[in-house]
Amino acid sequence: MKSLFNHSTYKVILTGLILGLCLLVFGRSFALGFLLGIMVSYVSMSLLEAFINRIFFFKTYGSFSGFIFFTFRNVLLGVPLLLGVLFPSVINIYTAALGLMYFKIALYTKEIFFRKNSQA
Repeated sequence: MKSLFNHSTYKVILTGLILGLCLLVFGRSFALGFLLGIMVSYVSMSLLEAFINRIFFFKTYGSFSGFIFFTFRNVLLGVPLLLGVLFPSVINIYTAALGLMYFKIALYTKEIFFRKNSQA
């Protein structure tokens, strides 16, 4: 099965963890928000990857199961933001949102640099 990040997943996760630990300088809520966002984003990307692989390789798709899957994924992405609203002193909502976008930013950056290197 093809992975979205291939072998660089561990590098992306390690970089995110180091960035989250660096946010401890600004406060505990910044680091917790970012790390919670990264964890939920990783779970969401893994679920999406498994769903896509199931569709492409096993050729199984039901409209109801797809609806349930995407609803669950969107609710899962809202959990860090909801926790940031309910407990603002523990989890910073802005860093939680940045953590949710972290894997997407890493994927876009990887694709931009990959295309730049192949065209040069």
